[in-house]
Amino acid sequence: MVTRHFAFASLVGVLITAIVLAALYHSLSIRTIIELGERNNVTVATLALNAVIPELDEYLLASAENAGDGAAGGSPKELFGLVLESLRDTPVVRLKIHDRGGNVRYSTEEREIGMSERTNPRLQAALRGEIRSELLPQRAPQTFQLISGEDMLIETYVPIREPGNPRPLGVFELYTDVAPIVRAMTRNELLVLGAITAIMIVLYALLVSVVLRSERIIAKQREMILERNRTLQTLSERRMAAEENDRRRVAWELHEEIAQTLSAVKLKIEALARATARRQLANNGPPSEEIVSLVQGVIRDVRTLAMDLRPPILDDFGLGAALAQLCREAEQALGRPLVRPDIAVRDEDVPEPLRVVVFRVVQQTLKHLVSRNGIEDVRVSLDQEQGLRLAVEVSAGGEVIGGPAISEAWERAVLSGASYRETRRETGGMRYEAFWSL
Repeated sequence: MVTRHFAFASLVGVLITAIVLAALYHSLSIRTIIELGERNNVTVATLALNAVIPELDEYLLASAENAGDGAAGGSPKELFGLVLESLRDTPVVRLKIHDRGGNVRYSTEEREIGMSERTNPRLQAALRGEIRSELLPQRAPQTFQLISGEDMLIETYVPIREPGNPRPLGVFELYTDVAPIVRAMTRNELLVLGAITAIMIVLYALLVSVVLRSERIIAKQREMILERNRTLQTLSERRMAAEENDRRRVAWELHEEIAQTLSAVKLKIEALARATARRQLANNGPPSEEIVSLVQGVIRDVRTLAMDLRPPILDDFGLGAALAQLCREAEQALGRPLVRPDIAVRDEDVPEPLRVVVFRVVQQTLKHLVSRNGIEDVRVSLDQEQGLRLAVEVSAGGEVIGGPAISEAWERAVLSGASYRETRRETGGMRYEAFWSL
């Protein structure tokens, strides 16, 4: 899923980059065409004007004096014939000559002669002494027996100046066919675009291959980590199982052998006490009642130790009864009913190795809690919701209950494959929770 998203995002990025580069190259191509066309037009206009500049200056000055006559004065055929002759065999396909007032005094299209173009911004810039050009795709009429049809034209406005006078007398407007240049630029642009596309495709393929290789390496390392985790979990389970077996063996020996032997000793002493009545043992030994009391205390301690190591109730009556017994013992230690069990699973729903883990976690947690002051309420819950969830909620009047003993108790759950978290309750206290995915 991540690879597909990354590949799609990378493809979009590569396409956008290619489009931007193509647009940039196209813009630079247009600018280059305009610069080349303007330079060529200025050269052509300069050559044409140099051939007729005296007569043309005189004509434009006369036109300026008779500005109100428009085109009535006509156009001197010899003068403009000379201009046309100087432009023969050049790329120029269209020509206009404007006077200082913006009126068209000559045009290769006769219908434009006498028209006013004073609102043309490029013409006004040329009348201020500037040279302006623009690329125009339009249909050029057949003039000067040059190229006609759908062409790309460079429109250039060249100021006409009288020698020694910085103010232009008029404007020389000419249109040059740059279709061959445009076609050459278009071919170059397509070649460059193809090269950019090929490079981007190669880079994209390399990028995707690197990502796929990295993903394979990461997946392999993840599998190795999971395998190691499974190995560690198996070793932890074996260690805890071996520890629990040792506890069971020691508890059985304490309960079935040592406790039974002590019970027999107690019975013998009680019989001896009844036989000797009120006499004391030889050598001023302690009264038999004291010996019986001591033996009873030893038996009680041994049985308590055996219950702590491995309670028979866990094997005989199941996990629910064992947890309830732990809660009752905790209440007895606290001296008040504060521990509430909430067991919502059956024993057969809990794998046998996890029964011991759950029991030990609750046992160690409650043992730690009963040693703390300020405990207000303890709730032990075990439920099954998409797995097995064990939670112990502690209310402690704002005190945060924790420490190494709690962490060590719940570490057993983590080693058995559970996910664990601690949550501080807003009302005070903590919530400890472990979850096993069964």
